Amino acid sequence: MTTSCLFKRVRPAGFIALFTACALVGPPATEARAGAYGVTVAALTPKQRLAAATYKKAKMRFVAGDYDGALTLFRQAEQLHPGAAPKHKIAECLDKLGRTEEAIAAYQLFIDSNPTGKYQQRVARARQRIEQLKATLGAKATLTVTPVGIAFAVSVDGVPSRGPEVALSAGQHTIEVSAPGYQPARQQVNAAKGQHLNLQFALLPVASVQPPMPFESNDDDGSGQPLIIAGLVVAGVGAAAFVPMGVFGVQALDAKDRFDNQPGQNTAAVADEAENNALLSDVFLGIGGGLVLTGAALIVFGASSDSDGGDSAALPIITPVVGANGAGVSASWAF
Repeated sequence: MTTSCLFKRVRPAGFIALFTACALVGPPATEARAGAYGVTVAALTPKQRLAAATYKKAKMRFVAGDYDGALTLFRQAEQLHPGAAPKHKIAECLDKLGRTEEAIAAYQLFIDSNPTGKYQQRVARARQRIEQLKATLGAKATLTVTPVGIAFAVSVDGVPSRGPEVALSAGQHTIEVSAPGYQPARQQVNAAKGQHLNLQFALLPVASVQPPMPFESNDDDGSGQPLIIAGLVVAGVGAAAFVPMGVFGVQALDAKDRFDNQPGQNTAAVADEAENNALLSDVFLGIGGGLVLTGAALIVFGASSDSDGGDSAALPIITPVVGANGAGVSASWAF
């Protein structure tokens, strides 16, 4: 700022008067002091003058530690006259207040405004501060649940949480969303510091989840098959016993016929032959008949076991019987 005045040879009294006049005039009006945004106050509009005054008040609040009050005034100044200075101060206020995510966004807004000149160092510090703040942040997940409008509950690693936005620490987590009448849905995520995840959950109604149809076989379970096979074998052996029975029976009848029609020809021997053959025929008859009955009983019980779903049936107890007049078998069941 310069002051000029025209001097010429005058008398001392006149020189003093002229110097006093120059001092009173002072600097030219166009060189008034600069405003808070670095703009000459004389060149400001009324709105800009208000912004500069508001910015000055905000700085006083900031220095006094009233960051809430300073934030309000810096935002008013930014609305009145947007600039790099109020943007940077807004970010600093949010940082001081511990509103980390908002501070990161405000610092980024200041950087994106591309300030020049004296702000270059502040831009570098803002970038560094953003990285420092991000390192202190956990992750965040925003949940979108369908069907839209249903009331749902959220849990993180089994602990209830409030949605649709949930805070996560760095690492792996299991997020579950549930709602009455719907099948719960789960997702496993690996969250990094400062990461913002967008997760989609589609809940299915319980009624739409069809359980698999049980396998039903129309065939018998086969639990009675061993009894049926054993019955067939026993009945077959019993039927085979009828063959020697018939043979010995025929021989017994032949000996009796000879005893009756040819008396005197070794009558005692023929009588013994007839009696022995008859006895053997009776024995084979008893054995064969008993085995056939036993086999039939086994077949019946085997078939009954299949039809009853595999319940075990009572097995017959076979006991051979030999008497003075013949031989055979007896069968008994316990129910």
